[in-house]
Amino acid sequence: MKRTRTIQCEKCGHIQIMNKTKSTSDKKIEYPAIFKEQELIECTSLPLYVKLTHKGFWVTNSDGVHQPSQDEGCNRNSIMISEDCLLYVYKLAFRHLLLSMKIVHPDEIDSANLVPHVVVRKNKDDPFSKYKTIQNEHFLIDETALSAKNDFIIMELDKKRDLHMTLIFSKGLGKKMNLVEAFINVIKLLNYSPELINVYTSLAYFGNKEINYWYETGNLYPNNIYVPVDYVPPVKQIHELKITNAGSII
Repeated sequence: MKRTRTIQCEKCGHIQIMNKTKSTSDKKIEYPAIFKEQELIECTSLPLYVKLTHKGFWVTNSDGVHQPSQDEGCNRNSIMISEDCLLYVYKLAFRHLLLSMKIVHPDEIDSANLVPHVVVRKNKDDPFSKYKTIQNEHFLIDETALSAKNDFIIMELDKKRDLHMTLIFSKGLGKKMNLVEAFINVIKLLNYSPELINVYTSLAYFGNKEINYWYETGNLYPNNIYVPVDYVPPVKQIHELKITNAGSII
């Protein structure tokens, strides 16, 4: 049965009845099978108490390689979180889940989604820079610290100092699933299988080479973290199109 909704024009009072289609957010999200394990369901999740460690400012060299810098006079304002920091693990683990579920596409993993980072100043002359004070600082994170919007989810470390970490950004992401619930499930999984923490920290270059593999092998989650040596990525088929001089597809 079709559902309808009524829209009335504020200016002329015209009433229009429209069919209401089921939105993406109404669709039931099917998590990987491991999340149905009763032992995992009962695992603890929030609140979290984590120590933030960083490697310096996040800079990108002329070759496009992301690396840390201890130069406080650089023009970058975000610090690069260390691999041994749980915040680093959270970002990679959350990305792993969303890619495996095909909620986000590999093409959406740009540099900001790839590199675990936190903005600590407005500019290099900012007198309120948290570059030094944030190092080794502990943060208490509960559900109120998780802010999910249409296109992203952030973790508020300290609202008063405007310290937060974007876990992932993707257009329309918030309409596809409950992002806070998804993050809580990731924490439960890390408590259920704590060995995964070291696996995520061992990945080279923020897990960059694993991105496509995670997306293509979601049925193996969470045992699809490492790319097998003999793995052969699927070949993208190129379809040649016939087009007119004006660019129209024939």
